[in-house]
Order: sequence, then structure tokens, then C-alpha cells
Amino acid sequence: MHVGTAAKPSKTEFMVIPPHRDDTINAADLAPVKADDEGGVVTSTDFFKYLGGGVDSALTDSRDVDKRIKSAAGAFGALRKAIFSSRHIKLRTKKAVYLAIVVNILLYGAECWCLTEELLDRLRVFHNQCVRAMCG
Repeated sequence: MHVGTAAKPSKTEFMVIPPHRDDTINAADLAPVKADDEGGVVTSTDFFKYLGGGVDSALTDSRDVDKRIKSAAGAFGALRKAIFSSRHIKLRTKKAVYLAIVVNILLYGAECWCLTEELLDRLRVFHNQCVRAMCG
């Protein structure tokens, strides 16, 4: 385990998750923890990356969903002028490109999400905006 010192930050972090969603976390629980006799400390975090996704202390997937929407919007925007807004490309071709690229980027890692209605609505809004732009 790599712990930090005064000169070098720690690569190891810990996260405090309350036992119930409505519980609050004490500031003392978030204080850096002394890890060894040489002055090494482990700091707390409220979010960390794990296997390409993220885990936050609120145990929601909103950051992951927002990140995927942002990435998919970037891909859609890059292809918008050349493909999605073109009157010379058939709708069937636009659909195939949209499904192959944009939807794959959007839903990467979705099998691990615990979607709430709010998160599902965000995904629907993005999808509907893309469809409207393609149909034009």
C-alpha cells in the first residue's frame, strides 16, 4: 500500500459511506488516517474511479451517466455536420452510425448502473435530441 507523506501525496484513499442514505457523515470520519510510524497518511475521498466507472459516497450513478452523456454528445457533435445533418445521407445510414457509435458510447458500462427515473429521463432527453437532429 502506498501511503502519502508531507512531500508526496497518497495513492491510497478511503471512502466513508453512511449506513443509511439519509445519515450524515461526521467530519472526524473524513480526517486523514495515520498509516505508519514514518508519518504516512491515507486521505478520504467522496469519489473514485473503479474499472472504468465511478463510485461515489452517495452511491448514485449520476456522475457516470453524466460522463457518458457528455462523451456521447461529443461523438454526436463531431459527426453532426458530416453525417447527421446531411440531406444526402439516408436516414437508415444515419441510424446505423448513431447506433454503432453514439449509443455504444452512451451505454458503455450501463449494465452496472442502478437507474432512477431521473437518470433514465436524462438518457431519454439526450436520445430524443439526437433523433430530432438526425430527422431534421
